[in-house]
Amino acid sequence: MRTFTSVTLLTLASLLTSDRAGAGLYNTVEPSRGPQPTEHGVKPLGFSAFRDDLTTYLTIAVETQVTPSRKHYLEKSDELERRERAGGLTTEEKVNLSDYLIRLGRYDRAIQLLTPVARTERRNFMVFANLGTAHQLAGQLDRALSYLEQVRDVWPSEWPGFTREQLSWYREAEKYHLKLVRLRYRESLRQPAGRSRPPESVDDLFGNDRGPLHFVGASGRYEAGKLAATEQEKLPRDAVALVQQLLLWVPGGAPGLEDARLYWLLGELYNAQGYTTTAIQVLDRCAWTHRLPAADLREHLKIIRASEPLPETVSNTAPAKPLQDQAPPLPATRQIDLRQVVLVGGLAAVAVVGLIYLQVREIRRRRK
Repeated sequence: MRTFTSVTLLTLASLLTSDRAGAGLYNTVEPSRGPQPTEHGVKPLGFSAFRDDLTTYLTIAVETQVTPSRKHYLEKSDELERRERAGGLTTEEKVNLSDYLIRLGRYDRAIQLLTPVARTERRNFMVFANLGTAHQLAGQLDRALSYLEQVRDVWPSEWPGFTREQLSWYREAEKYHLKLVRLRYRESLRQPAGRSRPPESVDDLFGNDRGPLHFVGASGRYEAGKLAATEQEKLPRDAVALVQQLLLWVPGGAPGLEDARLYWLLGELYNAQGYTTTAIQVLDRCAWTHRLPAADLREHLKIIRASEPLPETVSNTAPAKPLQDQAPPLPATRQIDLRQVVLVGGLAAVAVVGLIYLQVREIRRRRK
């Protein structure tokens, strides 16, 4: 049993540097959160660090809880809105304002802001990326798909403020963002008119020309902490980091909640890599906090739980109070011997009488 909680050196480096870009949602003045690309590659965040970053982003949109991040985003958006009304924002500042608006849940306002910009800034991938994400979160998947395809088409080989490693990583992440939106758009076309069915499986984000990805072990069935070699080959090396990045870009349908289906996929990836304890935490949240009704989700959670070692058994006659709360035991005593008491008492009496006699004799001698 392993828990995916170690904070890597890359995570520490991200806190000490001033990386100013965040893929999917771009803002040139805010530090990014998430996996950090270096010349040695990209590693996912430890789960605790990832969960902290995700919670920080998600709570920005919660109106009933004014966190430091929400307060900051409100102040920055208000400042830029005032300047925008006065006609004083550059394209970069409009991109930044759109990020503040999207994080605050004001998708329609972000769309209104960036749509005219997209007509003139035809090579600015950040404009198209933020506009595509805003449309996605507003439920307009066809428009989101169109803008994210433009992100792919205009992706630069160089851009001020970005390293080559960052551009390479974000391009890869944007490819999967586009695939995610395309999958969900096609799925929406198959939904009954007027209502949507809850998801029964994870997004097939890593399926390829060899077929969809199946989370099964070598037995062909779902297994705790295992993934068949043939299925493992379908996964990109950075699968966990990619899903972490997508979750950080795309909030869920309700303020304060992550995208439940993507989060489910993250849990399956943790289990496939052997991080069963972390997988339980993730899948449990999907099943009970998000109330996903998928039978596969609950069955997988049941299988992983069954693989975890049971807690040590204890006696059925446990003490009413913890041992440390009990009074210390009294020292052991032995039965009193009466003969010893009489003997000691007699000797003491003789000594006292003798002392009195000597004292009286001394007084008489002095009077003479």
